[in-house]
Amino acid sequence: MSRAYRPAAGALALSAILGVFASQSRAESAPPLRPGRDCGVIGSAFFAMPDASVRAMILYEFETTRLGSSQQSCAQGNPKTYANMKAALASPTTPKPAPSAPAKPGSINAGARGGGAVVTSTPSGGQRCAPELEYTNYKQAQGAWADEPVHPGYMTFSRTACHLVAWTTAMRYYGYDYDPASFRDELDRTGGWQSGYSGSKVHPKGSALETLAKGKKFVKLRGRADQGKHNAAALAAVRQHFCVDRKGEPMVGNVDYESDDDDRGNHFVTIIGYQDGEPIVLDPGSADTAESRVSGAKLPSNAAVKSGVLLGDVRRPKQGHYYLTGLEYVE
Repeated sequence: MSRAYRPAAGALALSAILGVFASQSRAESAPPLRPGRDCGVIGSAFFAMPDASVRAMILYEFETTRLGSSQQSCAQGNPKTYANMKAALASPTTPKPAPSAPAKPGSINAGARGGGAVVTSTPSGGQRCAPELEYTNYKQAQGAWADEPVHPGYMTFSRTACHLVAWTTAMRYYGYDYDPASFRDELDRTGGWQSGYSGSKVHPKGSALETLAKGKKFVKLRGRADQGKHNAAALAAVRQHFCVDRKGEPMVGNVDYESDDDDRGNHFVTIIGYQDGEPIVLDPGSADTAESRVSGAKLPSNAAVKSGVLLGDVRRPKQGHYYLTGLEYVE
């Protein structure tokens, strides 16, 4: 392993850099990571920093940081990432990620707005309430945008863009054909980002979403999960929206991970309907494969789908189940 010298004067700068990246790796409502103590944060910070001297300090941090009770360093536990970091540092120039191809209109629902929810009976005796509409099942960690920083100095789409990607999926309902990168570009062009805190340019602001939805009203409900259950008020609002009012507009749900015990939102998903007591969702943060779904349901990534999965069906290997804490939507 490299033994690059890290000058004392650079330690504070390194701590500040990693602190910024740590703050971007979590949802706004979640507690921050400990700066410099998360391998993913350190790796993402390395690839976003163009300066070789700063990269050398971050590489040293990657080589020496150990997590939890493990005696392995980040470099030992992530050999592929470590090899890529060393190769990038050795190269006189670091290639920038190729820009994502612009979205092409005319594929799915381009220019056409979705309709109201259709209510049907399910085999269990319950109801399914959802519009008859195809969405694109966008994933933040798959696609040309995955390893691209959301903005210069920011972490990558795969690390920090669940909120942005959840709203990218939702934009299909309003007749737009964005992919995650082109939706980012649209929000850049219109100044459509939240402001006032570090890392805010991964969170679309309500007024921008209202404009894109052609004058509709932005609604936001905040809350917490109920000790291993969905927030009752948020779940009732989903049912009211799709099944009682029969509205078709998608929602973006904030969800808590089962793996922590704070009941606060960690992640965002797109809610496209309601069925048998559960929101129907498309999750930008996990693959729709058997290991992440209780039922073993599979859906294609970054491709057209006619439905999602029940929120209660999501169970990721590390994060566990998702519990609904809050909602955003325009209606």
